[in-house]
Amino acid sequence: MRLTNESDYALRIANELAVIGTVASAKDLSERTGVTIRFALKILRKLSLAGIVDSKKGAQGGYYLKKAPSEVSVGEIVETIEGPIHVSNCSREDYLCPRSVAEPECRFHRYFCELNDRLRQELYSVTLSSLLENEPK
Repeated sequence: MRLTNESDYALRIANELAVIGTVASAKDLSERTGVTIRFALKILRKLSLAGIVDSKKGAQGGYYLKKAPSEVSVGEIVETIEGPIHVSNCSREDYLCPRSVAEPECRFHRYFCELNDRLRQELYSVTLSSLLENEPK
């Protein structure tokens, strides 16, 4: 599994908002993260729709984290951008495996579902605040 650049950038933008701790313009976030302004705006819109960030209009407007950094997980951001995490089609609830007729208890299905669960648990256990705590000074 590989995260897209959009997820990588979304994590960086959310991290910057956590570091700043207040309202920041899309332009400022773009400059601080190296994400183009157009792409930053697209990401901020998705994060806003998910309730992770909010915006403030006006001369002093911009974007800010809607939740405390300790309440925003890496998994939440990744799934906001990528959609539900699945390491394989086999781990999707709506996937009908063509092998299920011949092998109803497929060992690969079991393995991929367990792997998917572990990956999601790991991503959801890491918050923006825990990443900030581990940042080099």
